[in-house]
Amino acid sequence: MPWHRREPPATPVSRLLVTWVCAVTVVAADCGLATPADATPRLAEIEAAIDRGLSWIEQNPATPQDGGLGDIIDEAVSFSVLAGLQNRPADRARFRRALRTRLARLETLPDFQEAVQWPYNALFADYHLLLAAYLLRQAGRPSALEPTIVEGARRTLDAAADAPPTVRLTVAVLLGRLGEPVALDALLEQSLLQRIAEGNPPKLPSSSRWQPDEQRRVVEIYGVVHEVVALTDFGRLPPPPWLAARRGAVVAFLTEAASGARAVGNVDLVAELVLGAHFLGAPLDAPLRSALDWLAATQLPDGSWGDAVTNRTNKRRHAVLTAVAALQAYANTLAAGGPEQRQGEPPQAGQALGAGLESQPSATLDAR
Repeated sequence: MPWHRREPPATPVSRLLVTWVCAVTVVAADCGLATPADATPRLAEIEAAIDRGLSWIEQNPATPQDGGLGDIIDEAVSFSVLAGLQNRPADRARFRRALRTRLARLETLPDFQEAVQWPYNALFADYHLLLAAYLLRQAGRPSALEPTIVEGARRTLDAAADAPPTVRLTVAVLLGRLGEPVALDALLEQSLLQRIAEGNPPKLPSSSRWQPDEQRRVVEIYGVVHEVVALTDFGRLPPPPWLAARRGAVVAFLTEAASGARAVGNVDLVAELVLGAHFLGAPLDAPLRSALDWLAATQLPDGSWGDAVTNRTNKRRHAVLTAVAALQAYANTLAAGGPEQRQGEPPQAGQALGAGLESQPSATLDAR
């Protein structure tokens, strides 16, 4: 069986569907899925889209020649997220094996080793290297290069006062998860999440054309998702108190932005926004269901969503990675029995994932 093929569910889909509909009805008065017969085709279509997307990923792996180091790391991130989104232990194990295989290759790449040793990295480049180091820790094989990565990122962060707040915040959080805590109070107050809480959210794009003003808006919306991802550890942890206090406003923005991104045809952004909402435990209301149905309906027969407007050399990969994860989150919510259930398994005490934001005294998130 290929690594991406799921085993048949132990419980009949119709039975899982009834459980999900009842659970959603508790938190949303009108879930729009009155009977299993209404919802079964939607679930079947989403599962088929997931399988097509995973086949595309398997047939088009990121390499130094196709996508470069950035795509290789992003692919590993997606495998980690997909592993956490699986409900069945056998499926989780399958994705984790695939993740370990990719991480083993990552460490041997000259491009990776050169990037770690390069003394003039921009903060965004250090963010990707920190992600790689964190994934290697998560997979139980900490890199010998981790101290160099952490030292370089800390040095760049200290010197990058003018870097975008999102990049500074996400780098600081990752440093904390790797045992190098950074005070977060000022960074949180400058964050896009705080802007949303204050009623000054990023503006939604009015088109998907490559225009400077539109792209600035898109980058800011991606930034909101990246801040959520950092503070929830890719959905593995519940929102820390600081974020929990702003959760309602942030979820409302994410769902509205998903509708806006769908209106302009931005597949990658729709998928990231759906994942961000899922990481915050948002119920599957009508806007999110519409976004997910749209993702399934617009997929091409080859499993991709076509070429995106992006600076990436591979114009398709990132959208496939994010869209498959978003669809998987929805399919597993159906099977898990309710939209508030956390995805994946939370880190256990002593696990080599860092202590988490809640236990970082410098973050003071638990007191706010």
